[in-house]
Order: sequence, then C-alpha cells, then structure tokens
Amino acid sequence: RILDAADADSTIPIKVAVLKTRIVNAMAMPNGNIYFTRGFLDYLKKAWPKRAVNADNDVLAHVMAHEVAHVLRQHTLNSVLFQQAAKDASTRMSRAVVTHVTRLQEIEADRVGIVLASLAGYHPRGGIEFMELRGQEMEIPKHLDHPTYEERTRYLEDYWSNDVKYAYLSFELGNRALEKGDAVRVTNPGKATVHYGKAIDHLSRFRTTLKPTKRVLNNLGVAYARRGMLQYTGRDSPLERWQSAFSLEKESALKYKSVQRARKEKRAPGTRGSARRADIPRDLERSIKLFKDALKRDHNYDRARINLGTIQVAVGRASAANKTLRAIRHKTRLWAELALACGIVWAEQGKYKRAAAALNRAIKSKALRKQATYNLARVYQLDNKPKKAKAKYQRYLRKWPGGPWAKAAKRSLGTL
Repeated sequence: RILDAADADSTIPIKVAVLKTRIVNAMAMPNGNIYFTRGFLDYLKKAWPKRAVNADNDVLAHVMAHEVAHVLRQHTLNSVLFQQAAKDASTRMSRAVVTHVTRLQEIEADRVGIVLASLAGYHPRGGIEFMELRGQEMEIPKHLDHPTYEERTRYLEDYWSNDVKYAYLSFELGNRALEKGDAVRVTNPGKATVHYGKAIDHLSRFRTTLKPTKRVLNNLGVAYARRGMLQYTGRDSPLERWQSAFSLEKESALKYKSVQRARKEKRAPGTRGSARRADIPRDLERSIKLFKDALKRDHNYDRARINLGTIQVAVGRASAANKTLRAIRHKTRLWAELALACGIVWAEQGKYKRAAAALNRAIKSKALRKQATYNLARVYQLDNKPKKAKAKYQRYLRKWPGGPWAKAAKRSLGTL
C-alpha cells in the first residue's frame, strides 16, 4: 500500500525482513532491504495492546513508510558515499557535517513517510504517537545523528498542521470545483470555464505542496482537458460528433464559440483576422502531458490511459489514441469506459464493425448507456445501415428526449 502511494517503480528492489533480536529498531540498507527487529514488533504489542500488529497498524505503517522514504530518496546510499568521501578527503572533515546531513535525512524521511502513510490510508497520528511515546521513555542526545524525539514530534505536527492539511484541503476544493464545472458545462460553458480554472489552481497547489500523485495528475489533467475542450469548440473536433466524458455537442459548441467571438470583437474592435484553423489549445496539450505523467507513475492506471486516449482522438490523433488504448491488455473494472473510448476511436478510423461491437459492450453499463446508444446510432448511420441507425436514434429520444444531443439525434433521424 505504501509503495503504491509512493508511485514507486516496480524495479526498485525493496525487501522486508525481521531480525531476531530484542533491540527495538527498524532500518533501511543501501541495497533496498528494510529490517524490523522482533523487539520492535513486541514493543508495538506492549505499547498498544488493543491494536493488532498487522497491515492495518497505523504506527507500524508510519515507521515502514519512514524506512521506505529512506530507500526511495537513497538516503542510506548517499550517507555511505558521503562518509567514504569524507575519509578519502585530503583534509579532515568535521563530524558535525556528517551529523547535520543525516539529521536532515531523518527529518525528510519523517515528512515523506507521514505523507506516504496518509496516502496509503493510514491515520496521520500513527507516526506522531510513536515519536511521542519514545520521547517519554528515552531521548536521543542532540549531538547524535538523529533529531530528538521531541524535535521530530514538533516537526511532524507543524508539517501536518500546515503543509499537509493545506494540500488535502486544496485537493478537496479542486475536486469540488471540477464537479461544479461538469454540472454547468452544457448549460453555461462560460461559467464552467471559471470552475475548471479554480480546479486547476487548487489541484496544482496539492501537486507542489506534497507530491504529484497519479490521482492528482489525472484530475488535474481532466480539469485542463475540460477547459481546453471549451477553448477548442467550433473547430470540428471529433468529440463534437461523439458523446464522451469530454464532449460538447456541435451546435452547442458553435453557439458557445459565436458568443466567445462576439465578446472578443467587442473588447477589441477591428482586430479580427482571417479565418483559419487554430492550433490545439495549450490546455489540451497540458492535459495530455499530465495523463502521460500519471501513467509514468503507474503503467496500469486505466483511468488516466482512457482519458489520454479520449483527448488524443479529440484533437484528431486517432492512431495515437488507438495505440494508447490497446496498451490495456488486462481485465479492467473500467471495461465500459474503455469500450466507449475504443468505439469512438474505431469509428473515427472507419472501422465501423469493430466500433459497433465495442459500443454494444458499453451499452450494457447503466452509467454509459446514454452515450453509447447515441454513438452506436451514429456508427450505424455512417456504416450505411439506416434501419439500425433509425431504431437507435428513436430509442435514444424515447429515453433522453431533452438536451443538445437529443436535438442532434432528431436532425440525424430526419436524414434517414
């Protein structure tokens, strides 16, 4: 759970073992091995007798996260190299320098550890409780290479109360702003743009304050993608023809675009240039990069991969989208979202039979039935199967008679 929260590369050779000694200790080695002593586990059982010493133990999790942080930040390896360099130096180096470095490493491991444990689902008080109790029983002299337990407790409490809580609040506010934008994206795109901007600001604060977790990167990518698609309206994007999580129906897009153009001309009369296809908005390029960054942290993060493929097809990169989605070779709980995205990609490539098969799978999902039904009707229409297209459009209008996509269905139905 901690390694997953850390987005740790699977190639990092972390192994955990228990040492048969009564000394209360835990340590990380340069090769990635982490050791807990039997005495440490007995200490947990004695200090908190009502808590099972298992994978749900908050105190154990925080100490484990602390040691994992040492490995991920290569503290132990750096310390060994630093001490060897000090021995090889032509001039004598003060012991205080090495002590200062290791003290800083311990403070960093405490901070990274409390974040990783928290992201892994453990209560943030676990690490602080351990420091408090150890400080009451024994204290580390200030001249040694670890901060005192009193210092570590104070640092952790300050860090949690200020930086970490601030970051979590920003994450929550960012997700709320994203939801508010989605609620008005069709009815009031201008207002939605404001909400998406707020979501970007809030989620960016979490990213810079704590760490760019895969979920934060994905959600930030969604906010940029939503705002970018509104900037991209009226430019004949494939997602103005197909329903998806990022779509805006073509007539609505053109209407929004005309309002935006009128506002710009009112602000700057006489600056209208020649009509041409504009470049892809920077927000969409940013969203693509963020989804890719999320996948670097977890290659099997299907939500980010499906979002990436959807935005790639939105900007006319159907081949890239197909390659992105084909990388999902395992069974995924997002099977319906994957089928919907694949259906759109294959339809854009003219592979109507495969597109119809994918959309018929997506239709089985109650959450995506509306989008899949409309898209399937359009695929049948493009594949010159008017009877099937007509039946699907009629079914769509019976179940979802209102909104811009219903108007689009009526227009298509009138041509069959």
